[in-house]
Amino acid sequence: RTLKESFKNEIQEEIDSKRKITDIRIHDSGDFYSLDYLKKWIALCKNNPNITFYAYTKEIKMFKSVLLPENMIIIYSFGGKDDHLIDTKKDRFAYVFDHDSKVPSNFINASLNDLNAITANKKVALVYHGAKSRNNFKHLKGVA
Repeated sequence: RTLKESFKNEIQEEIDSKRKITDIRIHDSGDFYSLDYLKKWIALCKNNPNITFYAYTKEIKMFKSVLLPENMIIIYSFGGKDDHLIDTKKDRFAYVFDHDSKVPSNFINASLNDLNAITANKKVALVYHGAKSRNNFKHLKGVA
């Protein structure tokens, strides 16, 4: 669906059909797969300046190459090939923790309320609740 020329119009129609939308999370899973796809979302953000759009991504290099509208909040997710590009002093980022008790006090926990991810605190904690091993996640250094 996202590859279709009509994608932006379909999403805009969906937005227009809702009442009083203030925030939209782009993706509940998956990521931005191309610059063209990202540009479609940028256009949607610009067309809807009163709505905050936000998304998690591991495509840090791509996002750092474009100028985003003010109403588009990006949360860089640790665990990808471009982790070294995340500036933990400036960028909004997310890290997955094993348990609520391991979330440092200087992080905002967005596990139960995802809108916490777009508050003033740019250090976003997500608590892993899956059955798979977390051995692939890297240790978070110097930001807690």
